[in-house]
Amino acid sequence: YMYFMNKYKMAICFVQLALVLLPIAHAGLTPQAPDLFKRNYKPVGAFGNYGQEASPFFMNGKLYLMQSIMGRVPADGSNGSHSFFCVYDASTGEKVSCPDSSSGFAFCSAIVDHTAPPQRLWVFCSAWDRANKTYCPSGEPWGCGACAQAIRGEGEGCYVGAWSTEDLSTWSGPSKALTLPLNQTVPNVGVSMMKSPSGGVYNKYIEKNDTSVTQHQAFMALENGNYPLAINIGSDRNLSKNWVLLPVNKSSPECKHQTSQAMCSPGVACPSARYNPVDGYYYVFGGGNDITITRSKDLLLWERRNMSMATHCIATSICLQYRPPCKPSATSYEECCIQAPDCSPASGEGQIASGYFTNYWKNKSDCGGGRCRRDYLTNLSTWEWSVNDADFCDEGGKGPTRFIYCFSQQTEPANFSNKGMGGYQLGVFPGNEFQWLSSFF
Repeated sequence: YMYFMNKYKMAICFVQLALVLLPIAHAGLTPQAPDLFKRNYKPVGAFGNYGQEASPFFMNGKLYLMQSIMGRVPADGSNGSHSFFCVYDASTGEKVSCPDSSSGFAFCSAIVDHTAPPQRLWVFCSAWDRANKTYCPSGEPWGCGACAQAIRGEGEGCYVGAWSTEDLSTWSGPSKALTLPLNQTVPNVGVSMMKSPSGGVYNKYIEKNDTSVTQHQAFMALENGNYPLAINIGSDRNLSKNWVLLPVNKSSPECKHQTSQAMCSPGVACPSARYNPVDGYYYVFGGGNDITITRSKDLLLWERRNMSMATHCIATSICLQYRPPCKPSATSYEECCIQAPDCSPASGEGQIASGYFTNYWKNKSDCGGGRCRRDYLTNLSTWEWSVNDADFCDEGGKGPTRFIYCFSQQTEPANFSNKGMGGYQLGVFPGNEFQWLSSFF
């Protein structure tokens, strides 16, 4: 089930741009890769990893992990069943809950509503069943289900399902929270409550281009170029309904003349979402090669930071054999090389995170196919090309903020042969998530 081991994941987050496979040496000199990444969190090492997309969450005084579980095992779909999601105790790694009703869904993310008691966990998944060939014989790129049918113009449309629980035992859902127009699909989504620093739902008003005013209690980022955003216009903390899509106006001047400081959509693959009431910005972050971050005041114009939240570990000397140095203005490092960060055990990256998923490591749940993930932590700089599927949480508005990001090889050059074994890593920022988000700009 080690999803990050195989090439199939290269199609999950986004359609990759063509890799630049040019010889880099010129006149006997090696170009210098710029230092475009500086961590503002402390890496603490390898986190638990049972499947694919994941979200950490803090609920009723305890840290958990929600994770999507691939149905097809191995990636060729010859074994396994339907895809679903599970919740794990982040301390021990023990399974807490895997609701049967999540069978046939994938690309899940989770948030906790801390705005008022009782606390409630919300999980959002797209209607993609990443099942084996018995259930999905037609071979759509991400499986089958309503979202696969929608691509072919069949069915009633791709939709995002919503589940919720107050006790991690009794679940409501799935509800059809949001349905896209026919012929549209979405894998990953991220959702954020409009949380007030003083508690309670913060219903923000946005003045749209047509001068209408819309109240909303949450917003959603979708991995869809035509419909990248949605808002929840309810006021009752119920995120299973009242979602409204916000399409991109591709004929607008903002779309025709985009810069990193003025974009008409977040433009982020594998998105996660947060609203920061302290600075008044909407944040969308994610990626399949490095974790980039964008923000907006009005959900119309977006700015992107030319410094990633997290980036890959591949040694600069190796990267320069396949790709040119990045320009200082680069906002994505998939096609170019930067000065690689230290990912050795001394940095915190190349080790097992102490105090997390203790039974996962003790029971060697990181092992499969005759290999163990722990054996590839000390040489990250020799194989780790990609960082993807990131998310984070604080402790209900208090620090620390725990940031998870997956190391993988999904954007490695086509002729790269050195293999690794990927999975989630953990970083820690001492403040809350509002302070952490603001620190990037």
